[in-house]
Amino acid sequence: MPAPQKTYMMKVASIKVEAPDIKTYRLEYPKSEKITFFPGQFFMIGLEGETLLKNFRSYSLSSSPTAGGFIEFTCNKVGYLTTKLDALKGGETLQAKGPYGVFTFRDIIKEDVVFIAGGTGIAPFRSMVHYILDRKLPNKMTVLYSVKTPDLIIYHNELDELQKKLPNKFKYAVTITRPVPEQHWGGPTGRISMEFVEKNVSQPEKKMFFICGAEAFVNSVIDILKSLNVPPSNIKTERWGE
Repeated sequence: MPAPQKTYMMKVASIKVEAPDIKTYRLEYPKSEKITFFPGQFFMIGLEGETLLKNFRSYSLSSSPTAGGFIEFTCNKVGYLTTKLDALKGGETLQAKGPYGVFTFRDIIKEDVVFIAGGTGIAPFRSMVHYILDRKLPNKMTVLYSVKTPDLIIYHNELDELQKKLPNKFKYAVTITRPVPEQHWGGPTGRISMEFVEKNVSQPEKKMFFICGAEAFVNSVIDILKSLNVPPSNIKTERWGE
């Protein structure tokens, strides 16, 4: 794995709108670079020519290490850097420092896995899901996802399609916390609850759980899993600022 302080210059190859103010950026790097990372890790991203670390921001990679030749990250427009990123058209150069982070899926994990995400916390789980599939690992996967409104669901078509194609390997369930009538949501509503977990996860005490989202979200899910007798060693978390 490369030294964590190494800086790569990467070209913005494509930009995909995922939801209002949320985009996925694909950054390509030269074939001469051998970039390796674990699914779930993040890179520090900065504008070309930027020298102040305070102007870099950390983004979990939403692409799998198995892809090669590019990395992807997904973020919403909330501050200085993301506003600059939102204005990009493609073809620009960005700086990427990394990889960093220990919130990772490793091949040594043999349990079936449950990924529980709030909002853009779904990003690292996309990386893990595709890594497990590309590596043909035996782990079965369940994604439980909570967002405010239906239009804020990220990767919905992609994950829904995986569930249809691989019903015995992959399960996907979304709950909406602030449904609005005009968006015609017919699925589950409310926050991630014990009932929601029990409905979608059999024998939770035998699963490996990954949780990613805001501090309050992660703490709430941890309490639920403890009540379901999930061992603390089977709970991995990544907390993001509100």
